[in-house]
Amino acid sequence: MHTIEDAIKRIYERSNEISSFDRSFVADMYDLDLSGKSYTTKQLAVCVKIISNHKYLFDASERIDELIVSQRCKRTPKLSIEVVDEVRYAGGNLLLMRTKYSSQRMKAFKQLNETDVIRGMSYLGDSGYSYFDHTTKIWCVRVTQYNLGKVMKIIKTFNIQFDDSVVAFLTECENSRSLRSHASVDGDQINIIVRNDTILSNWLTQVAWEEDNV
Repeated sequence: MHTIEDAIKRIYERSNEISSFDRSFVADMYDLDLSGKSYTTKQLAVCVKIISNHKYLFDASERIDELIVSQRCKRTPKLSIEVVDEVRYAGGNLLLMRTKYSSQRMKAFKQLNETDVIRGMSYLGDSGYSYFDHTTKIWCVRVTQYNLGKVMKIIKTFNIQFDDSVVAFLTECENSRSLRSHASVDGDQINIIVRNDTILSNWLTQVAWEEDNV
């Protein structure tokens, strides 16, 4: 076995014998090698750990222990850039999340819109309720009554750091599930608090907002 990439290819070919998490990562690394790109130093560290945990997939003649020690690669690994997983509340039911890339994270974020689409909720522009901003490298997550549970699961599963504003916002979202929309009259103004009513919210923002008294 000459390189770490060769070892990853061997594990990929027998990926039905490893865990789903390792299988997903190994597939990503195999595709990265096929594209001719280098591993990052962090990716290399995970590769070495996976190879060490699955030495039973290799023959003794392949000297896998020597490869684990030398960490020999086809291409020089790139220095990993440290990304802090964090989420902040931006107002308007919008959470901004910065997180490291992984296929698991990508899949989880993309699933945030699925329930909204099934229920026929309108998109915000072409990007949907939740989308990745390629300029800032940040996920923009529009929290709804339908994806709230998935949003909270992402934060917990991937150990994303949050501050008091996020706690307050998500707590309010959770509490609002049992509350109804509310309207009050203040002089010549009508103040409306919309809770879990997409039809009313759309009507207010797209139709009634043009009136001066709402």
